[in-house]
Amino acid sequence: MYKKSTPKNERITVLADKGYQGMDKHYPGADLIIPEKKPKGGNLTDRQKKRNKKISSKRIIVEHPIGRIKQWGIMSGPYDETIEDFHREIIVTTGLANLRMLWNTRKKKPRLDY
Repeated sequence: MYKKSTPKNERITVLADKGYQGMDKHYPGADLIIPEKKPKGGNLTDRQKKRNKKISSKRIIVEHPIGRIKQWGIMSGPYDETIEDFHREIIVTTGLANLRMLWNTRKKKPRLDY
């Protein structure tokens, strides 16, 4: 990862979900942008809500495709096979997810004659 002294313009910014709370402690110097969780028994301020919404609006670009891939059951749980099998199955499931998206956007059978 990066040293704390690494200039911000040389770091990669990572937009993560709330499950990554505390990752900055494990990767000091990383430029993580994580939504804030609601405190127990409390509420987020309007400023925190606005910031979370801004982060979510950027993350949704990748969350929808991830959701499409996870709709194929093999990609939604623990994986016990080899890395080679995983690679093959991720190629197939992403291809199916892309085909489904293409099918839905055209609302008719896509042409496969290329």
